[in-house]
Amino acid sequence: MKKILFITAAFTISVCASAQQVISKNSKAPVETSVKNNFEEWAKVLKLTSEQMQKIRGIEESYMKRKEDVRATATPEILSNLETEKKKEIYEVLRPDQIEADIRYQEMKEKENIEKASVKSLR
Repeated sequence: MKKILFITAAFTISVCASAQQVISKNSKAPVETSVKNNFEEWAKVLKLTSEQMQKIRGIEESYMKRKEDVRATATPEILSNLETEKKKEIYEVLRPDQIEADIRYQEMKEKENIEKASVKSLR
């Protein structure tokens, strides 16, 4: 009886572990694609030049590395400050009309996210 319970427990644990690995492998690709598509959509709305896109991608990569470096010890305030600094650097690359377009775009995205959240909460 003990052998059957042990084999059943081992089988259940191995199935759960492999299921989690499959989910994590499958869920990673859509996130990267989504980020890329979001950047491309944002670049289209702001009518960024290829030079601006390269500079902004460099800024994004730089701040992503900085976030990874401080993530373990960072407070929400530190992460918020990093986001603010990143936004300032990006705004230095943009023209005034593009900054205004970005503000409108961010407001639109925030409204979309609120609507999506309210739809999910109704389910």
